[in-house]
Amino acid sequence: LVDHDGRDDVLALLPDLPALLATGDAQFAVREGTVRVGRLDRLATGVGLLPPVDVPWRLDTTGKGTLDNLVLAPCPEVLQPLGDHEVRIDVDATGLNFRDVLNALGMYPGESGPMGTEAAGVVTAVGPAVTGLRPGDRVFGTVPGGFGPVVVADEHYLARVPDTWTQQQAASVPLVFLTALYAFRDLAGLRAGESVLVHAGAGGVGMAAVQLAR
Repeated sequence: LVDHDGRDDVLALLPDLPALLATGDAQFAVREGTVRVGRLDRLATGVGLLPPVDVPWRLDTTGKGTLDNLVLAPCPEVLQPLGDHEVRIDVDATGLNFRDVLNALGMYPGESGPMGTEAAGVVTAVGPAVTGLRPGDRVFGTVPGGFGPVVVADEHYLARVPDTWTQQQAASVPLVFLTALYAFRDLAGLRAGESVLVHAGAGGVGMAAVQLAR
């Protein structure tokens, strides 16, 4: 397979193809008269993203428009005294959504809020009015700023993780299934026995919609 840039001189490279194929490669890209072959290499990233010392942190951005602006920013506020219905969670897993990428690139329409909107973890503390959860419970749900080791969330947006689920499985559920459920129940008003056409059924929301429809 040869992918070329449409230049006339690409035909001059045809005699070289037998030798190229003899190398074991089967896919080539011709750009400006040069034959290129795909290779994987480790990207030099320097020191990378280093977390702050002795303080909770979360993945954030210093400016929208490029992923190069991602940082691990201190968020000591998660250790402040909890509000009545707040729950502090040690995060085990978070869900990465297309929304987070759009947020970092400054392409999300409207108010984007912090990155990381779903997570699963273990409750470490609860506010004075919380009655349905206690320290040690495995929970999952929608959270603000979930790309970090500690997060504080409202108890009304959390649920216990089913015993048969891993934390990773639980962290991938909230946004896509809530979106699909809202679309079916609140927007479309679907009833049992009705049929539904799911566009883009291979995406996260699409796969959740197919499961709910069944």
